[in-house]
Amino acid sequence: MFFRSSLLSFVLFGSLMLAGCSYLGLNREQKPVRFSEVAGKGIESLGTVYKASISREKFKEAVQNDHLLTRIRMIELLRPADARVPWPEYRVLDILKGSPYYILGVRHDDVLVAVDDYIVWDKSKFIQYMVLVQDLPGGQITIRREGKVYTFRFDFS
Repeated sequence: MFFRSSLLSFVLFGSLMLAGCSYLGLNREQKPVRFSEVAGKGIESLGTVYKASISREKFKEAVQNDHLLTRIRMIELLRPADARVPWPEYRVLDILKGSPYYILGVRHDDVLVAVDDYIVWDKSKFIQYMVLVQDLPGGQITIRREGKVYTFRFDFS
């Protein structure tokens, strides 16, 4: 039993190391990048900020429902090599009502800009963020919707 749990811990730790040991999906060459720093402004000046208090219990239920958590499509936006935005951005599709994404304000066709003011380098880490944030006091998600930037700040009650 001890060997099995040690092996599982080793495999989990190893996979995190290969992924850059960050929930934002950084690899060894990438350093954490704050969106507000590269945009040259604070989040508040980039668009509309919404603040909300969300039921932790309701959010945890949505995260624990595997169908609601994993039924999301994210497509990396293609851009020319000389694009103004040198980091990846992802269009979010197929958001189900009642999913953790929907509860936090993300809607179908939004473009994911940042999570907790950090650029997301790997789209799979957005799902992992939903699992991690349920045990934190709160967080924020910045999206672009119809050309406008919105930041959803939330805390759990």
